[in-house]
Amino acid sequence: MTTTYYKIETINGKILKISEGALKMSSTLSLATEYLEDLDEAIPVYDFEADILELVFDYCEKRYEEKSNMGTVGWRMIPVDQAENFYAAAEYLGIHFLCQKEEFY
Repeated sequence: MTTTYYKIETINGKILKISEGALKMSSTLSLATEYLEDLDEAIPVYDFEADILELVFDYCEKRYEEKSNMGTVGWRMIPVDQAENFYAAAEYLGIHFLCQKEEFY
């Protein structure tokens, strides 16, 4: 089975890749894919820097893998100085499971 990846362009110009399964956890990015003409086109997310989006996407990828494999994966700790931006990015992207407090405790 081939995994489809989408490109996301950040405010600092970095291009990130996210799998289709993880991307579908974001209501905002899911909607944005409807307007792509081809998969080589990057979806612009100019409100956040790459380090924050990488952290958010890592959580989405882990959550997707966890649900696919029915196993348990380790979760990275969110650095305290990035927690506010992490939450803001998750909320902006419409990733509801990351906006719930119990997910972090």
